[in-house]
Amino acid sequence: MKNLLGSLLLVPGLMITMQAAPLRQELVPADAKWLVHIDVDNFRSTRLGQILISQMVDKKLEQPLAEAKKNLNLDLDPKKIHSFTAFGTGYQKPPDANGILIIQTTLAVVDIAHDLLKRQTNLTQMTTGPLQKLQDEPFALFSLKNEVFFSPQSSGLLLVSKSRSQLEQALQVVQGKTGHMKTSGVFADFPAIGNSFFFLGVAEGFNTMNLGGDKEGGGIGTHLPPQAKILQTAQGGQLMMGERQKQVYISLALKAKNPEGAGQMQQVIQGMAALLALSQANNPNAFLPVIQVTTNHRMVNASVEYPVTNVLKMIGQKHPEIDINIHLESESKKQP
Repeated sequence: MKNLLGSLLLVPGLMITMQAAPLRQELVPADAKWLVHIDVDNFRSTRLGQILISQMVDKKLEQPLAEAKKNLNLDLDPKKIHSFTAFGTGYQKPPDANGILIIQTTLAVVDIAHDLLKRQTNLTQMTTGPLQKLQDEPFALFSLKNEVFFSPQSSGLLLVSKSRSQLEQALQVVQGKTGHMKTSGVFADFPAIGNSFFFLGVAEGFNTMNLGGDKEGGGIGTHLPPQAKILQTAQGGQLMMGERQKQVYISLALKAKNPEGAGQMQQVIQGMAALLALSQANNPNAFLPVIQVTTNHRMVNASVEYPVTNVLKMIGQKHPEIDINIHLESESKKQP
């Protein structure tokens, strides 16, 4: 029972590569320093997502979901997981690093949590198993081995954290009792995010971090070549990924200290793109991505587009267990 409960908590992590819904800014605290959002519903609708989900995620989930059905009579439909949003209000080093994960789902998470607790008691005849219910009011709160805390909401949200205090603070935001991203203007300096992406990552103030970097500090970008060290001075960044018109696109925005720094970053990124093109000059089969770099005051914006088919080929080379021929054959049949 203990191992099975542990396996079930791994299921959301495996699902994170496959599903989500538009970012709900009212769930993110006003003082968030970093944010990651995965729009699984959007990813599932893309060609890239369809292949990766069917060839990787579904296969990995098959056994734990079958065990949940057989041993616990739980029918956990992955298609009912719609989004994953993770955020934090600081940059602590491990093992103190914590954050909040919010899963948006149409699964009956409240009923599932209580059912798991009941089955644990019936199977072990104990009330001190790994899964514990800590409180009912003002919100239901559970723990696993007193190491992972989670709170299922009747609204279809499941909040998870390794920190009970951070989880309680996040619930204050969810319940509308404290400020949130939508009204505070946090991350407002970055380009509008819209709803076309399937992955979003954004962070502020990471230039002050040192998560194992060199003596001068700055764990981010420590191993960059000397000519690219200027990128290490970025005060914030935003990364979006999506798919449109058979192209996978990546949009990167870096916030410089001043316009002069933004211009230097632009030159470095353009230089790196030129080196990439030069390295493939003698490769007739190379398909270089389309890269555009612009600046707007302190912001450097870089965009990259690459055909879905080429991305799948690269993934297939590193993961031969993925059969990408299904996609390639369907695409070849569409060619005139």
